[in-house]
Amino acid sequence: MIIVCEPIRWDLEHIACNAGILAAIRVAYPERPVHFYGEESHVRNLQRELREEIGSSIVWNRIHIPPRQSDVFYRFWQDLTLVKDISNRCQGHAEGHLVLMSLCGWRHDRKDNTRDGFAGTHRRNHCLHGREEK
Repeated sequence: MIIVCEPIRWDLEHIACNAGILAAIRVAYPERPVHFYGEESHVRNLQRELREEIGSSIVWNRIHIPPRQSDVFYRFWQDLTLVKDISNRCQGHAEGHLVLMSLCGWRHDRKDNTRDGFAGTHRRNHCLHGREEK
């Protein structure tokens, strides 16, 4: 299972890049299930951007993402809920990958990434592109 998550982008932001990454994942791993998590309008625009055979092979999950100006504590609890949900989906899969498309602040500052539910055979790939929000 490959889980791709876009936890901060809305609507058309990063659509071309995210679509390209999803298409590359699908071509590289055609036999693996791919689940995408993103804000509703972002999911809709990605589905339009991808070719039908790629888009139809992805399990699309719409998530609530915090408003842009949310304080760090609200964002933290929202993200913690998302990570717990993704961790639960990884249960029972012998091997998995988590790809975070865009990150901000605390999400990638931790040096020790072994305590977040994705240790062992579950790999983390951080695709940092664009400008990080302050």
